Amino acid sequence: MVRVGANVRQFKPGDAVYARPGKDRIGTFAEYIAIDAADIALKPANLSMEEAASIPLVALTAWQALVERAKLQKGQRVLIHAGSGGVGTIAIQLAKHLGAHVATTVSTASIDLVKSLGADVVVDYKKDDFEKVLKGYDVVLNSLGKDTLEKSLAVLKPGGKLISISGPPDPDFARENGFGWLLQQVMRFLSFGIRRKSKRRGIGYSFLFMTANGAQLGKITSLIEAGAIRPVIDRAFPFEKTNEALDYVETGRAKGKVVIAVKCGLEGRIALGLAERLCRTSKHGLVSERRSAVERRVSLSLPVGRGCDACAQLECPCHVALAAEAAGRSDLRDRVHA
Repeated sequence: MVRVGANVRQFKPGDAVYARPGKDRIGTFAEYIAIDAADIALKPANLSMEEAASIPLVALTAWQALVERAKLQKGQRVLIHAGSGGVGTIAIQLAKHLGAHVATTVSTASIDLVKSLGADVVVDYKKDDFEKVLKGYDVVLNSLGKDTLEKSLAVLKPGGKLISISGPPDPDFARENGFGWLLQQVMRFLSFGIRRKSKRRGIGYSFLFMTANGAQLGKITSLIEAGAIRPVIDRAFPFEKTNEALDYVETGRAKGKVVIAVKCGLEGRIALGLAERLCRTSKHGLVSERRSAVERRVSLSLPVGRGCDACAQLECPCHVALAAEAAGRSDLRDRVHA
């Protein structure tokens, strides 16, 4: 972290942090990002930056599905589909920590991996039909398609919960996100089939879309530091090979997470100090906003052709914080620049 807003009290420059940015701040293929302080947590002390980067999205998804939505209890039975995937590898460990009996579906090549994570029952989907093998479960966490979603109903007992992170979205999701009447009706229609089939069996269906939450991430940090959860990383790519990383993810063969390692050219606080001196001695006060492929940020306009004295970038991230301050942007005062 290189700078914090005036109202940020729980973090300071120099802190090692991690986060999944809020849905309106997505864009972490970059050296710097301005992010709400409420969305971040201190990085687990026993993880590297690359390992920590693999955690927030999948761990928050698992936490919100199993802890918040399912309220999974000790002794309950949960089926986690795609156990070798990013969400699955963390969800298995979290469910075991909660004291649940865990079943999962994987291919033959991933059986040893999910067993090492704590799975009690492993169904090889290339050899067996999970809906014929598993019965009487309390919770199913689905991350696959419609066919798997509907077959999962046969696994659950009456009163069970079917939670899907791959759709279809339901009316509750629309209301929680403040969508208008029309979108609520669209989502009601999209989920009508699975909601009707679930209701006939006495099962509750819900769609989950993970939200950024620094407080929950802080609890996950504690579990990681205690050894209850460990990251599972398939491969790490340098930033300049981001396209190769995305292509690899598209193959669907990754076990756990794929990480992009971003290295800053200059230590942030040194660059920030130089940028501050530049700001104080210049007369450039024009502030503009723009939308790019990776982030939406406030930037301080510099003379044409001139970059930051610290790093030669035309839109140095160090200037982002300064521009926000110069513009009096109150909505950025609770953000940190990491």
